[in-house]
Amino acid sequence: MSMGMFVGMQAGIILAGVMVVYMLIRGKQLVSELKRLDVSFTRLSNKTLFLLFMGMFILMSLIFGALAGMIFSLLDSQSMFMLIAFGLGLLFSLAAVTSKTPLMIDKVSWNLMVGFVLGITVPLLAGG
Repeated sequence: MSMGMFVGMQAGIILAGVMVVYMLIRGKQLVSELKRLDVSFTRLSNKTLFLLFMGMFILMSLIFGALAGMIFSLLDSQSMFMLIAFGLGLLFSLAAVTSKTPLMIDKVSWNLMVGFVLGITVPLLAGG
């Protein structure tokens, strides 16, 4: 495993912690909203759906962290990495707002958390 991926996985663990806190705060409402939006979710218990989304957030945090670490290792500039991370978080948030997607506020929150947490933690953990 490259050093960039290792640093990214560490940042991904931090992001996963942020996402877990998010789910602990907002999870019950999110599960209710998901069941309202998609009847296929009604077959699952609230606890099962909550745990599935918690697991998804943790897994995706680790994957995004590893990708961020690899990208960081390819760039020569810490500020360029931060600009890309913040910019993508804002760009995907803008896309969620303009597309009027369901769960828009949640999706904007997720995009900003990923962009800002990884944009800050990857360079810090890399010693930059």
